Parts: sequence; structure tokens; C-alpha cells
Amino acid sequence: MKKIAVNTVKSYLKDHKRDGVFSMTFQVGESSFDVVFHTVLSIDEKSTFVHRVITGCFDKLGNFRPEYVSPMLRATIMQMCTNLPALTLKGETDEDGVPAMDLNGMNELYLAMDLDSVQDAGYQAMLHEMVQLCGQAIDWKRNVLLADRRTDNGLRDLLTAITEKVDHVDIKSLMEYAGTLAESTKNLDSSNILNGLIQERMKENAG
Repeated sequence: MKKIAVNTVKSYLKDHKRDGVFSMTFQVGESSFDVVFHTVLSIDEKSTFVHRVITGCFDKLGNFRPEYVSPMLRATIMQMCTNLPALTLKGETDEDGVPAMDLNGMNELYLAMDLDSVQDAGYQAMLHEMVQLCGQAIDWKRNVLLADRRTDNGLRDLLTAITEKVDHVDIKSLMEYAGTLAESTKNLDSSNILNGLIQERMKENAG
């Protein structure tokens, strides 16, 4: 089989590069405005898209907010896949001092324009992919947070049992050290680490 030159492949890619841009006209009374849609996102852009959505779907404590999923998806589509201006809340800013996004306004605008029903194969394919990717990312983050909480609860129960049976054990320092080791090793269970530390401390106290 003949070896394919890199330049040949690049030329092929250039000739078959997806444009991924189209426009639609929307009517407002007697006026109208054109919206430009982008349907081809790079991997970096997809990462940014997913990050924005999942960041808005969890609060600072890591609690999942399902009511934010659809509005965050819609707002991010308008921000990253159209030339529509972001709607902001007057006089309000986020932690970085940037004008806070009017999520309700963005959500209502998306629905009013019926952007789910835009008749373009590329747009629909992009929409389907990003919804799927965001769903997978949300499920992953929820599972990670749940696993972390189960570990925390397990450690709490273990510490309670230990305080009832063992005297002269610095529980706080042991817990912090066990957590540090579990975080650094990743593959070791923090409960097992803590048990080992307690056994060693008990030996020291006995000596």
C-alpha cells in the first residue's frame, strides 16, 4: 500500500473542511435581525462549553441543582454558538467583577426564538452532541461527589466508634493525616489508612 504524505492529508482536510456557519432572520414587529449560528466547535470549545454548564448546575457546596441544567445549556448555546449578545443583570456582578448573566432572560429568549427547532442538520447534530456530553459530565461529577461524601461519612462513623473505645488518641490529627495520605495515594482507602494509624498510635501509647 502506498504511503500517504502528510501534506496530502492536510490538503484533503483543507478541501473538505466543514464551514459550520449559517444565518437566520428573525422578525420583531416590522423590524428584523439576523443571527449567525456556529455548528462546528473545537475540542477546546467543547471543553469550555461543558465546564460552563456543569459549573452552573452545582452550588458552592457541591449540591446538584437539576433546575439549572436546561437554562445553562440554552444560555451556553447562545453564548458560544450564536452572535446573540449575552443578557446581564443590571448592577450585579459575579466573583470576578464581570456583569452577572441574566439566566432567566437568556432562557426565555432561547425559548421565544425556538432555537431547539432550528432546521439545520449541522446545528441539530451539534446540539445533540453537547447535550449528551453535558449529561455525561454531570453524571460523572455527581458520582464523584457522592463517593467523596460516602468516604467522609464512613470516616465519621469510624471516628465515633473509636472515641468510644480508645483513650488518649488525637482523633483530629489522625483524621487530617489519613485524609492527606488518601488524597496523595488515590488508590488507598482512607478508612484503612486511619485504622493503621490508630493501631500504631495505640502501640506508642502502650509503650
